[in-house]
Amino acid sequence: MKPKGTQKRQTGPFQPGNEFRWKPGQSGNPSGTRTPNDVKKIAQAIGEEYDPKMGRTRDDHLMRLLYRKGCQGNLKAAELWLAYRWAGRYSSRSI
Repeated sequence: MKPKGTQKRQTGPFQPGNEFRWKPGQSGNPSGTRTPNDVKKIAQAIGEEYDPKMGRTRDDHLMRLLYRKGCQGNLKAAELWLAYRWAGRYSSRSI
């Protein structure tokens, strides 16, 4: 049992009455982070860019790299390559 007059006093920037304190039901980050849909669009745009130095798109280059690494014994690379090939997430020319 607490003795009288020993209530915890709130201190700091978010004490009651502070104009910057969040209101009930308000999010701490109202503008939020980017939605997954935005990130997908950005990743798709980057992957579809043609790189003249490599002579192919970045997606195509990455898939070829995953295939080679998978053939060399990298199981994660093989798993990713198979997931994209068989799940239809990636449509490429023959590798």
